[in-house]
Amino acid sequence: MSMRLIWNEQGILEVCEEMKSLLKGPALVYYLVRKLYARHPDKQIGRTKIQKLMYLFDAKGGTDLGYSLYHYGPYSPKVTSFTNLAQAMGWLRILWDSDKGYFISPKREAELASFLAENEMKVIDTLVEEFGSYTATQLSVIATALFVKRVFNERDFDTIVDIVAALKQKYSKQWIRKVLESVSLLRSSRNS
Repeated sequence: MSMRLIWNEQGILEVCEEMKSLLKGPALVYYLVRKLYARHPDKQIGRTKIQKLMYLFDAKGGTDLGYSLYHYGPYSPKVTSFTNLAQAMGWLRILWDSDKGYFISPKREAELASFLAENEMKVIDTLVEEFGSYTATQLSVIATALFVKRVFNERDFDTIVDIVAALKQKYSKQWIRKVLESVSLLRSSRNS
């Protein structure tokens, strides 16, 4: 299959059906960044924040992004590739500051209707509303806790807190507990 990208007069990318699946992942990341930037323009959007929010998307049944546990919590090479491809498509601007990390923002409007299903956009909208104001560090703790719950089938909230505290020793158990107590995705763990 030869890949041809066509931009129409309105700047909308027109693609063949075969390319839609290739561009779906970058479109998801772009939509997430666009929504975060619109809702929380004062908050830094970096690679870690994107990784963790896409993990929450994955956990809500969005898609299988192949996450495994990594230093900062769940990590997916696919999400990194999607982010890089969205940048290459001209959808995202990615800047690096050696003191503060990555700053990612939408570069231009992209028409996503042909790439994303309505329910996918609604899940991302909900995630941005619920988690968009959290820092990358807080999201790392939340995503790690959800990973422990999902992958290891751990249901006890106190045990999840203990495991996350063991994995993230630079943070106090009290701080981790406080972050996790506000998360609706872990509520069933507190009731078990």
